Amino acid sequence: FDAVDERRKIVSPRPCFDLSNLSFGMRLFYRAQRFNPYFGQGSPNGSGCFVVGESGRSRWEAFPEIIADDGFVQGHFTPSERATVSEAEAVVLPPRTLSAMVTVRARVRRGTYELERRFPELMGNHVARGGGILRKMIVRPWEWPAMLVYGYVRIAERLIARRQAATGTSGWGRDETARSTD
Repeated sequence: FDAVDERRKIVSPRPCFDLSNLSFGMRLFYRAQRFNPYFGQGSPNGSGCFVVGESGRSRWEAFPEIIADDGFVQGHFTPSERATVSEAEAVVLPPRTLSAMVTVRARVRRGTYELERRFPELMGNHVARGGGILRKMIVRPWEWPAMLVYGYVRIAERLIARRQAATGTSGWGRDETARSTD
């Protein structure tokens, strides 16, 4: 909580992705994902949690009923106001299979479409950084298998999310593969 100050209005711990039980396809996906600057920079950052200071929280009243609640929060802060606390770590259990990842990513994409439609004024603080991943990987031929898997997931998520949005499909799109039954 001490990391939130007048300059850093929202902070997140550094995400640590537990890749131990992932399928081969998911390992390739995360091999590509490490080139994505979203993870581990700013806040929210893929860690699954964030802390907002009192002055930051005063920027909106109630949380709306939306899929991308973290995107809603992120949209209230400029990139310079968001920070990752590198000394803190959050362990993230990703989906274990590509199918589960596509399900989760389609929900995330549907949430982005909903934000664009309902809160377009917040989208200026969302910085798209995905194109840089391919530029970094294309010059590394040994990364091409990972790039192909990553591209497959990102294309599939968009196609599925568009179809779901067009047909009015709702639902969380939750990953069950990484959840414990203990």
